[in-house]
Amino acid sequence: MNFHYTETFEDIWGMQKDLLMNSNMYGFRRKVFQWCIVFIWIILILLLLLTPIIPGRFIIALIMVVFTIYINRKAPVLFELIALASERFVLKKRITDNVQKEMEYVINDQEIKQVNHSLEAENTVKVPWEAVKRIREDEERYFIYYSKVDGVILPKTPNDRNPDSIGKLEKYIHNHRYMYTKY
Repeated sequence: MNFHYTETFEDIWGMQKDLLMNSNMYGFRRKVFQWCIVFIWIILILLLLLTPIIPGRFIIALIMVVFTIYINRKAPVLFELIALASERFVLKKRITDNVQKEMEYVINDQEIKQVNHSLEAENTVKVPWEAVKRIREDEERYFIYYSKVDGVILPKTPNDRNPDSIGKLEKYIHNHRYMYTKY
């Protein structure tokens, strides 16, 4: 099966976001962020309670405890927004030109071959199905990982929008998703 696709910054960002949201390090950092916020609020509450000159400090402290619980619940969402915005900014700075890569994909029972026709020297990535570590997806693309961070981006809808190509691609993904996914 052969098809063509124009890869854009949004495709690269989609894979970067998938890596970020599903990595163990991201989960660890999210928890650290969450508990740091709670720790700061607890210190503020203790300082408030230990300051005798503020009238109604116990009511204010109670309100702050409720707010701390609320913040603790919302911290992962806040962390996600901050992390995604900063990662997107860094990626945008790293990729300075307008990324429009003309890609050709050849998919068969043995491998996925991705040919980048946009470079001066043609770049080809061949990934045997046995080397696939995991397959993830978002609304518009599949991410075929052959290591923890390296992978091939396959569009769910190729440029030609041929229903046969789309059906064959879904069949290959479905047939290989559970066969080779290791982690």
